Amino acid sequence: MDKDQEKGIENASPFLRDRDRRSPGYYIGITINSAYGRIAAAIAFAGGVASVWTVFHIITDNLIISSIIVTITLMFLGALVLAILYRKSLIQASIDLNDEINEINDQKVEIHRLKRQIHSGAIDSHEKLYGVISTFHGVVKDEYIQELEIRDNGSAEAQIYQTIFSLNQPIQYLEYSYSIPSAVTDLGKLVTLPPTLKFAGHTVDINISRTEQQSRSWEFVFNPPIEKGERASFVLTRQSPAGTFLMNLDDLKNSGQEYEYSSQRISYPTKKFAIKILFPPNYNPTRCEAVAWYGRARVKHNDETRRIEPGFKHNMTGGICILQLEIPYPLHGLTYAIIWRPPENHDRPNV
Repeated sequence: MDKDQEKGIENASPFLRDRDRRSPGYYIGITINSAYGRIAAAIAFAGGVASVWTVFHIITDNLIISSIIVTITLMFLGALVLAILYRKSLIQASIDLNDEINEINDQKVEIHRLKRQIHSGAIDSHEKLYGVISTFHGVVKDEYIQELEIRDNGSAEAQIYQTIFSLNQPIQYLEYSYSIPSAVTDLGKLVTLPPTLKFAGHTVDINISRTEQQSRSWEFVFNPPIEKGERASFVLTRQSPAGTFLMNLDDLKNSGQEYEYSSQRISYPTKKFAIKILFPPNYNPTRCEAVAWYGRARVKHNDETRRIEPGFKHNMTGGICILQLEIPYPLHGLTYAIIWRPPENHDRPNV
C-alpha cells in the first residue's frame, strides 16, 4: 500500500473517524431544541429579577428577612445560572450539529462525484470500495496468497502467505476459517494449523474457536499487538486430511456434487488475493474455472466472476496440472474459488 493509497483510506470518511468522540449525553443534549433553553433562561431571569427586587425592598424597608424568602431567592438565582450555562451548551451543540450536517452534505456531493467517475471508468470501483471498507475495519491485508498441494489420496497441504497492515488501531485478534469442500462429513475436526507462530518480534497463539462437520475456525492472538501503522508478514501451514478432495469422477457423482473446488472467503479488506493449486503427477482435472460466490450457499456472483476470469490460468508443467487465480481488490464478504471436475480414470489409493 503506497502513501497515496493510505492517505485516501484515511480521508475516505472524516465523519467516521470522529464517530467515537460523542458521548450519549451529548446526543441527548443536541436533540433538545435550543428554543426551550431560551424560554427556560427567560423564566429564570424574570424570577431572579423579581426575587432580587423583593429582597431589596425588604432590606430598605427595615423588615425582617424570612428564611423562606432567602431560600426562594437563592433557588431562582441558581436556576438563572444553570439556564444560562445550559443555553450556552445548546448553542454549541447546535453549531456542532450544523457542522456535521454540512459535512454529511459534502460527503453526499463526494459520493455523487465518485459515482460519476466510476461509471465513466475514471477510477477503479473495487479499489475505492477497498479504501472505504478499510476505514470501518482498521485492518487490511496487502496480500493473501495460498499455495495448495493436493495429494493422491485427497489430502492437502496449504502454505498461506499474508501481509496485514494496522490502519488506525492496534491489532491483537484476527479470525480465520476454512471449510472442507467434499461431501464427506466430520472432517472439519481433522483440519489443523500450528498452535503458535513467531515472526518479527511477535508471537501468535492460534486457538480453535469453533468446529463443525465440514469446517473449523480459529482465533489468532498477537503478542505484542501489531501497532497502528505497522505491517506484519507471516506464513501459515494448513493440513487437511485424506478425503478432503474427491479425486475420482465417480466419487464426485456419488456425492451429489457437480464439481470439486478450493475456496476462500474474504473476511478482511484485501489488496491482492491469489490461489495456486498443484495436483498429483499426471492428474488431469477438467472444466476448470474461477468463480465468485455469495457465502456458503455458493450462489454465483456473475459480474465479479466475469471480472476475475482474466486472472485465471490453467497450465501443465512436467506432468503437473497447475491452476492459478490472481485478482486485485477482491470484494469483502464474497468467496472466491477455483472449481474443477476430477478425471474418470483416476485410481483410488488406499487411504
